[in-house]
Amino acid sequence: MRILPDDKDTAIAVVEFESSEDAASALTRDQKPFDGNTIDVELDSGSILWVTNFPPEADEKFIRDLFGKVGPS
Repeated sequence: MRILPDDKDTAIAVVEFESSEDAASALTRDQKPFDGNTIDVELDSGSILWVTNFPPEADEKFIRDLFGKVGPS
């Protein structure tokens, strides 16, 4: 988790989850009160992950099997 400075009354945290189920659980806390503030939870699914240095024999099936737990491409 990273806390990003915003202004004196706001804090922004970027949290990465291991599974989509964990991220879905975080969404249940959206708009809930916390320490006198309201939690605003947003999913960011527009990120691009660049991965390199695969073995020469890595084909599409290899890549899909490797990253299939994360979600579809």
